[in-house]
Amino acid sequence: MIKIGLDMAQNTVGYAIRSGSNLKYDSLVLTENEKKEFDCFERVKRLTDWVFAKISPALHGNHQVVLEGIYMGLNPKACLWGCITQGAFLYQYMRLTGTKDIIMPTALQARAGVEDLRTRASKAEVQIYVIDRFNLAEVSKEIRAELKQCLDDYQAKKISSSTFNSRTSKISTAIKKETGIDEHMADAVVLTL
Repeated sequence: MIKIGLDMAQNTVGYAIRSGSNLKYDSLVLTENEKKEFDCFERVKRLTDWVFAKISPALHGNHQVVLEGIYMGLNPKACLWGCITQGAFLYQYMRLTGTKDIIMPTALQARAGVEDLRTRASKAEVQIYVIDRFNLAEVSKEIRAELKQCLDDYQAKKISSSTFNSRTSKISTAIKKETGIDEHMADAVVLTL
C-alpha cells in the first residue's frame, strides 16, 4: 500500500509518498512576497494545487492518506487558515477519489507510534530521525552535538522551555541548510510510518 503523509498549514505544506522502501518527499513554503501578494484564499489555492500536482499519481492505486491534524497553538488566525487549507484539500481529495478515508492524527499521536522517536520530539530531532532512518543525507557532527547538548541541558532543567524551543528551531534551520530537508518534509515522512 502507498502511504501519503501531508503536513499542511497556513503558509506551508510538506508531503511524503512511501511505498515499501521507496520514498519521495518535498515541501512548499510560501515566500514573504507570496504572503504579501496573495490574499489568504490565493494562498490556499497555491498550496492545494501544488500538493495535488505532487501526489495525484499516487492516488490511483491502493493508498492511504495521513493528514497531520491542526496544531492549536497561540495564533488563532494561523490555526483558522490552517483549517481552511486542510478543508480545501479534503474537499478536492473527496472529489477526485470519491472517498473520505483519511487518517488525521496530531503530530504527537503520529510520533508516539514511531519506535525510537520521542513523542514530544523537537523539529530538529524529527529531521535527524527521518534523515538517519532513510539514509537521506549527512548531518554534521557539530549539529548533532549541538542538539544533544540542548537536549541534555533541557532534561537537566538548565534551560527553560522557551530557550529549548528557540535553540532547537535554530538547529532545525541549520539542518535544512545543510541537508535540504526541512521540518515539513520530515513531519510528512513520519506520517507515512
